Amino acid sequence: VSVADASGERSVEYAGTDAAEQFLRTELGWSFPAGSVRYWVMGMLDPAATGQEHFDEQSVLSGITQHGWNVNYERFAEFDGFALPTRISMENGDARLRMIISKWSVLVPE
Repeated sequence: VSVADASGERSVEYAGTDAAEQFLRTELGWSFPAGSVRYWVMGMLDPAATGQEHFDEQSVLSGITQHGWNVNYERFAEFDGFALPTRISMENGDARLRMIISKWSVLVPE
């Protein structure tokens, strides 16, 4: 993660597998498990941590609680035969993020 000012000069740089988490913690004061988002976006718990899935009356995944964050799935759509999230909100009390996904590409290993 590199942060540059308006003139293009780098003011902050973070490297490594946890660069996004370092940046958010240091610069914004957020404790955000960026590594878990790749699972949350697909509607899954991060297998490296404990958490809880929540389902609605029709047994559709409605949310996840993990790392002190509540992940809410507000909308799903079908892409290549898979029901995938298209509107997700993530909050932990101090911060709230909303993600809107307009298109998914499903890659199936050969």
